[in-house]
Amino acid sequence: MIKFFNKILSVCAIFFFTSTDAQINSGFDNRWRDEFVVKNWNIETGLPQNTIKSILQTRDGYLWFGTFGGLVRFDGIKFQLYNSGTNSELNNDRVLNLLENGNHLLVGFERGGIYKFEKGVFSRIDELRFLDRESVIGLVRDKLNNIWIHTVEKGIHRYHNNSTESFFKDEVAKNNTISILDRKGNLFFYHDDVCYYYNGTDFQPSLYKFKLKTEPLVHPFFDRDNKLFIVTPNSDFQIFDSTGHFEYLPNSKRFSLTVKKINQDSQLRYWLMTNNGLVLYKDNVYQFYSKNDGIKDNEILTFYEDKEKNFWLGSKTKGIFKLKLNPIKTILKENENSINNYTSVIQTKSGKILAGVNCGGVVMTDLNTPPLQLGFSIEGDTKCTWSLLEDSKGNLWIGTWGGGVFRLPNWENNHNNSALLKNFLYKINAKVVLAIAEDKNGNLWFGSLNNGVFKLDITGNVKRFSTDDGLPSNEIRCFLPIDDGSIWIGTGSGISKIVDDEIQDFHQIKDLPTKQVRSLYLDDDQTLWIGTNGEGLIRFKNNRSFRINATNGLYDNLVSQIIEDKENRLWMGSNKGISFINKSEVKSLTEGKLDFLSTGYFTAQNGMVNSETNGGFYPSALIDKFDNIWFPTVSGLAVVNQKKVKQNIHQPNIVIENILLDQV
Repeated sequence: MIKFFNKILSVCAIFFFTSTDAQINSGFDNRWRDEFVVKNWNIETGLPQNTIKSILQTRDGYLWFGTFGGLVRFDGIKFQLYNSGTNSELNNDRVLNLLENGNHLLVGFERGGIYKFEKGVFSRIDELRFLDRESVIGLVRDKLNNIWIHTVEKGIHRYHNNSTESFFKDEVAKNNTISILDRKGNLFFYHDDVCYYYNGTDFQPSLYKFKLKTEPLVHPFFDRDNKLFIVTPNSDFQIFDSTGHFEYLPNSKRFSLTVKKINQDSQLRYWLMTNNGLVLYKDNVYQFYSKNDGIKDNEILTFYEDKEKNFWLGSKTKGIFKLKLNPIKTILKENENSINNYTSVIQTKSGKILAGVNCGGVVMTDLNTPPLQLGFSIEGDTKCTWSLLEDSKGNLWIGTWGGGVFRLPNWENNHNNSALLKNFLYKINAKVVLAIAEDKNGNLWFGSLNNGVFKLDITGNVKRFSTDDGLPSNEIRCFLPIDDGSIWIGTGSGISKIVDDEIQDFHQIKDLPTKQVRSLYLDDDQTLWIGTNGEGLIRFKNNRSFRINATNGLYDNLVSQIIEDKENRLWMGSNKGISFINKSEVKSLTEGKLDFLSTGYFTAQNGMVNSETNGGFYPSALIDKFDNIWFPTVSGLAVVNQKKVKQNIHQPNIVIENILLDQV
């Protein structure tokens, strides 16, 4: 069997400190609330034990976990356990620390000293046998390639070129001691109110002056700027620069929790691991995470960031948590009686986001503001909004299911008024209006469920188009206005195009859709992309079409939205989630150079609140001024930060674990 997986590199180390204990979640921001998708592994899903004391990624690509049930290797799919039950040379399963050393691991145990682990076998190192019954609470390599082993009772020991040297042997048992490594690879050792550093031959007092004698055993932490973080006995967060000068962490008193550990990720956020949850800190913003956010254990023992910017948390009682950056933020009304079934979504000329709710009227929102209900009411109390348009004159048009179409004049100045809007049935004779668009010449187009297309020109005259005039169906789901003044139309039975009030017929072209068309998009190459209900995605150019469906890599044969990002990826919404494909791959597919597309997708399993996007109306999606892509779903507005969705550029390592010959 050949395993493929990505090599992941450690970018952070683990250090500890303590603060005070009081009420939870006071004064926190929520801007990162949707930042992560959380996945958990525990004893029920393959781990031997739920306490995770250490995490390490080796150069061959494997993740290693130190547990109280043994050493565990993880390839991203399955766990391989090494403990006293699988390896008779062990008499202890409680792993505290891990360090990669060339082609083998050094494993520190609780009351079991140091083992060398290589090719599935544990062995002792002769020069370290005097530590066989010691608990290894620290295991690091400094810039001089010395390996430092910090024990509970016998001090700290330097191991280099098969020789050892011991320091602070007597002090360890008497006083609170701490060993730490800074970002430059210098080793520091604290005991008896003095912080020492190793100068290459011996330990000398450093410039750092802090007192932790009355505190429990804690570890300071060096951040990416090599600043030293500690917590004082009165629970102040102090930050020391290289000269020994310190300042306080801003606003750290705004919350009150017992902070036990701290780390920093590649985005320069600080991870404060507390007795009752996880706190992220950056730029004076604190965000609280707890059991309600998918991290089922509020006490985290270790932190690790991998090369793909995933975060791994080892917990005290609930196993391992993987936090993957979530590019999707879901905007919801949080009142339990609120309707969050969204339909048409638009961005106005002033940059505001408006969305229709089925059946809940129209709301205004942005990335950081809950949806705000617009204040107007509609004749007949019809609240089932299915299509929206802000026209070039600043009027808001609202298409409903059952009440026809309505207009809110000068909506920016009137949306808070309790005005009663009258319908336009006397002109637009359709009670269900699913699509609204404005063409280059200022004409307004309305698509109905079963009564064809209505064109309202700038003089106020209305012209209707139906199957009697050549439309393939009177069911109109979407429009696509073109710069030349023409307009594409997606119907219940394929596509049409109206040019100078004449309908063009395309039904004879092979592989064009014959069923419901739900979305249309024209790219810069003048290629028309057609999203259908069940017939997949169709690429149409120069009167030639090519069908993409599940058989050649499309995620879902129902395509309700099509949006292109700056990386030439097509984003689509469907009943099964949000997906994307690369246009260059589609080109290779049409040329016969590729058989199957590599499709990315998001569902309720990896970022969405609900997988189902709503569609079959227009406009049905947008890309905002920040390049976020907005999709309406049955449970909120799903906003994709497509800049966070990057293809994996890291070449995976290939490891041959075993080979089968003739099934043997």
